[in-house]
Amino acid sequence: MSNSDLEQKRAALSAGAGWFYWIGGLSVVNTILTTFNAEFSFIFGLGITQVIDAFALELSGSFKYFAAFINMGIAGIFFFLGKKANELHKWAFILGLFIFGVDTLIFVFGEDYLGVAFHVFAFVMILFRGLLNVDKVKALEKEQIETAEVLEENLQEEYKDN
Repeated sequence: MSNSDLEQKRAALSAGAGWFYWIGGLSVVNTILTTFNAEFSFIFGLGITQVIDAFALELSGSFKYFAAFINMGIAGIFFFLGKKANELHKWAFILGLFIFGVDTLIFVFGEDYLGVAFHVFAFVMILFRGLLNVDKVKALEKEQIETAEVLEENLQEEYKDN
């Protein structure tokens, strides 16, 4: 395989892992907007952070800052999963997909079909662009290392012969 094959697979994997950053980031933005009483928020993000925000609005007072702290921790998990997924850790993709799949149920039970559609789209992108390319990228990187080692050995043999 060529370098461009590795670059393509790596780019696809990074795009899939990048969804974890978007999910966490949009959830952070929504939490900040809710904490500071904005009249709007994004329709995308995590359902669990939206539920926590809704409780915080009901209770008001200093609880909304505690809720924001909890939501930042939840978003941080997604940032961490994105980082680990980019480092070719399959468990990060699998755990992230599981958590995100469970989060989708909040939108299903809330009959928020636009939220469900976003979750399904992101799930598919993470799965097909990210997770399914982990083994391919690892194999291509291993092949590249082995090729480099063979070339180095050949160069050393040529050097000895001269």
